[in-house]
Amino acid sequence: MKIAYYTFFWIIIFIIYRHLKPAGIVFYQGIISVIPVLLLYYFLHRASKNNIHELLIIFLLTYAINITIITTVDRAYSIKMLIWIDEGSEGKTTEDLEQLFANNFIKAGGVSKRTDEQMASGNIDKNDDGIYRLTQRGVVLVKIFHYVKFAFNLN
Repeated sequence: MKIAYYTFFWIIIFIIYRHLKPAGIVFYQGIISVIPVLLLYYFLHRASKNNIHELLIIFLLTYAINITIITTVDRAYSIKMLIWIDEGSEGKTTEDLEQLFANNFIKAGGVSKRTDEQMASGNIDKNDDGIYRLTQRGVVLVKIFHYVKFAFNLN
C-alpha cells in the first residue's frame, strides 16, 4: 500500500512541477520529479528489508504512468483529435480536423517543440545553416525504430 501512496505523492509533485514549469519536456520532468519521492521513501524506510526492491517498483510504476499516460496525452495527436471533436457539439469534418492540425501543430510550434526535444535528448544537432542532422545516438535510435517497425509490421 505504501508504494501506491508514494506513487500518488509523485503524481501530486509532478502536477505542481508542470504548473510551475509548463514549458519543459514532460517526459524528463516526470523522471526528475520522482527523485524527491525516491529519496523520501529511502530515508523513511531505510531499515526495511525490501527497500531497494520497493524503490525500484516505485520508479518503474511512475515511469510507466509517465510514458504511457502523461507523455502520450501531451504528444499524441490522436488524443488531441479526440479532444477537438469533443469540443464541438456539432462534430468535426475531415477538413476541420486538418485545419486544426495545421493550426495547432505547425503554427503553434509543434515542429520546433519536437526538434528542441530531440536536441535536448541528443538525437539531432543543428548546424549554423539551420540544418538538422542525426547524431550518432540518433542513428542508433533510428535503426532500432526501423527494426521495431519491421518486427511489428508498423506503418
